[in-house]
Amino acid sequence: MSKENSKMTIDDLAIMIAKEFGHVSEQFGEVNKKFVSIDQRFDQIDQRFEGVDQRFERLEKRFDKFEKRFDNFEVKTDSNFERLWHEIDNINHRLDAIEKRTIEDTDLALNEIEKLKKRIVILEQQIKTIKC
Repeated sequence: MSKENSKMTIDDLAIMIAKEFGHVSEQFGEVNKKFVSIDQRFDQIDQRFEGVDQRFERLEKRFDKFEKRFDNFEVKTDSNFERLWHEIDNINHRLDAIEKRTIEDTDLALNEIEKLKKRIVILEQQIKTIKC
């Protein structure tokens, strides 16, 4: 190449730069396509996470309902047991009173039986004396 042939004009330089920009533009186009693909995949992932979030929210609501039901059941059960122990205490007091009266009545009955036995013995003696 001679010096004359090696001289580059501004137009030549502009054409060269335009070709390179075209090439770079194509590469960026490919990169942009990949980013679009990646964005689509992220959108799909976001949708799946939204679905998972919704499912967790439903589970949390169900769990909260179960927790409330359990708390209500616990309160009712505690209250019922409290009433039950109160009733058992009342029954024990009544049984103690019945037992006390039964012991007193038994003692009284045994005492009356002893008196009757003594009277029978006396009456038997009187009958013997009348027959003889």
